[in-house]
Amino acid sequence: MDKDVEISKKLNMEHTVELAEELSHEVEELNKEVHKQNSQIRIFWNGIISGLGRTIGATIIFAVFIALFSYLIKTSDAEWLNTVVAWLGLNTYLN
Repeated sequence: MDKDVEISKKLNMEHTVELAEELSHEVEELNKEVHKQNSQIRIFWNGIISGLGRTIGATIIFAVFIALFSYLIKTSDAEWLNTVVAWLGLNTYLN
């Protein structure tokens, strides 16, 4: 019986050592990944790409808005809208 308990304890210790080594390896990999994520050059390029994406997105949204506004003005029979367009001097751009 004592032999079985000793074998069981020995197996548990070996399993614990294996788990500790595996966790140590995982922690090292996570440290490398965090270091890579926090690198200055990566942050710089992420900022550049983010800025370009926002610029392109804003341009597309503005173009759609202008197209819809232009369509509204061309097809509208509302006199107030024609007055606003004339007041803003947009007649030359919309004709």
